[in-house]
Amino acid sequence: VEPTPYLANTFPKVAEEQETEETKDPEKTENDPVEESEDAQPSYEYSDDVMVSELLPDPEGSDTTDEWIEIYNAGEEIDLYGWMLTDGSHEYIIDESLELPATSYLLFTISDTGISLNNSGETIQLLDPQNEVISEVTYPAAPTGESYASVNDTWQWTTTPTPEATN
Repeated sequence: VEPTPYLANTFPKVAEEQETEETKDPEKTENDPVEESEDAQPSYEYSDDVMVSELLPDPEGSDTTDEWIEIYNAGEEIDLYGWMLTDGSHEYIIDESLELPATSYLLFTISDTGISLNNSGETIQLLDPQNEVISEVTYPAAPTGESYASVNDTWQWTTTPTPEATN
């Protein structure tokens, strides 16, 4: 599967420098280690163990400040650089290193992502840096103040939202 042109343009480009006789360091040999650039981007990491685990589409407070999406990492620690959350009309790309420890949760608020969760229901996707859907949840119309949570691998509404904690 080819990444969409938009995502392809967000991947860091690897620039290869060619040394000329004028710029070549006479003290440097072909076997010297390559120096790291200060502008080096983190490398992409992949895992099927990261998933959307809970959503709060219609909070008791303001929809424009209090909505959130929670993800859970059931596997090894992973850097989410290059991963994306989307509702199909808005995309949030994690454009810097963001470590998610093993067996931990991470909350993304509407203020972080700009993704407004529809109270009438919609589909939320978590994609890896190659634009592969790793996790997807479709929720129905949201009751006010209830979160939609995966509990023992079953999605259900709960009157007790558990942001960044076990559902």
